[in-house]
Amino acid sequence: MKTTSTARTVLVFLGVLGLVVVLSYAYNKYLESTAPAVETPLALSETVRDGIAALREERYGDARRLLESVAADDPEYVVARHGLSATLFAQGEHERSVEVARALTDERPQDAETWIALGWAQHRMGDHTSAEGVTLQALQLDAEHKAAHYNLALFRLAQGRLPEAIDGYYKEMERNKDVPAFSRARQDLRRLHDARADLPGVHYALAFFAKTALSRQEEIVELQHFLDLDTTGPVADQARVRLEEARAALNPDG
Repeated sequence: MKTTSTARTVLVFLGVLGLVVVLSYAYNKYLESTAPAVETPLALSETVRDGIAALREERYGDARRLLESVAADDPEYVVARHGLSATLFAQGEHERSVEVARALTDERPQDAETWIALGWAQHRMGDHTSAEGVTLQALQLDAEHKAAHYNLALFRLAQGRLPEAIDGYYKEMERNKDVPAFSRARQDLRRLHDARADLPGVHYALAFFAKTALSRQEEIVELQHFLDLDTTGPVADQARVRLEEARAALNPDG
């Protein structure tokens, strides 16, 4: 009997350990995938385009070689350095990743894009508070920046500040009808959602995006996931109401 109990304990431990490893891997992959999030030109040069493609395809050596080759006087220098920062993080050079992004703000302190790049570098390091701070700095330079408001909401969500994050998302959706910016923000949120499924707020926020996109089934699923994790928080009652509304909208005949 004791042996059976011990065996069960070991199996449970191994199961928990496996889950931790999977979640850790997923979170690291999320962090590696969060750049470049600056507002890039519609037509990039071949070098920068190939460098960003190599980063997304996890060919980090090629990405680093291409992005490092972009000269400081190149109009796409900020985009390239932002991509380089993400590449360095993916290669395990975490501190260097932040240094590259921070150097941009020293070189071009009046360029909002440099502060956006630094915010993402700090976010990848898990320093969401600093990421929020430098994103606010970007907004002081460019209050109409299409990505900054969405980024700010995401960084606050990562800190567990759900009401502020939702308020930020809502205001930006009302202010900015730019569909690519909305889609990019939704994709960033999905990455965080997939990596941090234990964070209740990401489910609620994704349901918020799903409602805006008229994806009722996804809204229902994410609201239910939220309520599975948070039954008594300040947003729980509102989530229950929204869940019933979404179900009614999906099945108007009952």
